[in-house]
Amino acid sequence: MSGKPRQKRFFANHFGSISESDVAKLEQLLPLPLPTSYRQFLLVENGGVARNPTEYDSMALMYGICNSANDLRENWRETRGYLQDSILPIGENGNQDLLTLDLQDGAVYLTGKRVGSDFGDWIRATVIPFEATENAVELITDRRFDELDALLKSGELDINSEACSGMSLIQFSALLCRAEAVQFFAERGANPSGCLHAMLKGGGHLQIIKCLLKHGADIHERDSEGRRVIDIDSPWIEDILEQDRAKNP
Repeated sequence: MSGKPRQKRFFANHFGSISESDVAKLEQLLPLPLPTSYRQFLLVENGGVARNPTEYDSMALMYGICNSANDLRENWRETRGYLQDSILPIGENGNQDLLTLDLQDGAVYLTGKRVGSDFGDWIRATVIPFEATENAVELITDRRFDELDALLKSGELDINSEACSGMSLIQFSALLCRAEAVQFFAERGANPSGCLHAMLKGGGHLQIIKCLLKHGADIHERDSEGRRVIDIDSPWIEDILEQDRAKNP
């Protein structure tokens, strides 16, 4: 592999490469140093436009160090009249509402409402973290498992990367009811959490149920609405219960 950093970029468009010196000059304007996770993000990304901004409620554009309206320094200066000294404007959502970063604790806010307690965790949960996952979605749907395997072995793709809309690769496979893909990821150690919920949204598949339960899926796991798998109204629940009983007699 080349000498490029293993960390992949979140965004399709960027505002040019920057150095530690550029970040240090930005920090000279601020009352506090940048949180480590945000500093690393700037050095790798330097802001940009999300690959699929319409898919995300909380982020579409991230400011960078550049000579344009998206410059972090200019947005810092322009907001001094109404934002606290510790609050740095860092981007916008799809409605051009302001995203901000609290320099004191690294929390992220959208229009003043806290949306993340740590920038690094928030950005990973909000956008697709590996460029390779864009290709992986296509590879999953086309059943090109040799190419997926090569991406995993090379380190270009992480087994628990997000595929799209907040779903992991194995969850996305379960949603599509692609039994071969679910088995492919499960056998390589993918986390089965959320997969039964995802499968039930897409319909159902007995082979997927058997595979997920074999690899540790929990029928009592709750979704974002607090519903357990077994509480969902689906004709596949009886199969899930039967297979769970067979696994845990």
